[in-house]
Amino acid sequence: MAKKIPSAILTFRFPGLVYFENNFEDPMIRNGAPDETEIQAALVCSKKHALQIRVKNGGGMTRDYEGLSYLCKTPFVISDLVDLRLISIDLEEETTWVLSKATVGDLYYTIAQNSRIHGFPAGICQCVGIDGHFSGGGVGTMTRQYGLAAENITATNLIDADARILNREAVGEDLLLAIRGGGGASFGIIVAWKIKLVWVPPVVTVFTI
Repeated sequence: MAKKIPSAILTFRFPGLVYFENNFEDPMIRNGAPDETEIQAALVCSKKHALQIRVKNGGGMTRDYEGLSYLCKTPFVISDLVDLRLISIDLEEETTWVLSKATVGDLYYTIAQNSRIHGFPAGICQCVGIDGHFSGGGVGTMTRQYGLAAENITATNLIDADARILNREAVGEDLLLAIRGGGGASFGIIVAWKIKLVWVPPVVTVFTI
């Protein structure tokens, strides 16, 4: 990892995007992370070689106009949570585990496929990644009734800077509160969120004036 790898598969660019500043380094490598162990390996390797690490997840990458989420002015690598999109619904408990690469649209679709009386108070843009949406608070159409998306998060699995996987108990109350609105990437790499579902009527009416 100490040298740039010329392969087009490993090096990585975002063609066509324009940022406020252009003096960024290209990533030395792009690491596709199909599971938590790959993320841990990327963290350990990056620390060993004194590299910054950027995490790519979700669908809203072009909304970061400064490029802080996936660009860097010093040598760095990108860890792409490419396969972490699984959504597991427990209707009996009325909860759902959502992996960080899923989008708001993925979440809504999966809930609708499993229940006509459950929903979740997130936003209206289906291509936004849930990781950034949840960790930024998450304003949506049901906010007045059920609060922000962040207020309906009950647990998370997070990988810290020492490459440790922290579950709900290890994360603790203070850190869980901080990442629900304070930006999850400030504290670690979030790989999964546990949310509580809310009740919705089986038939709704949508109109505009």
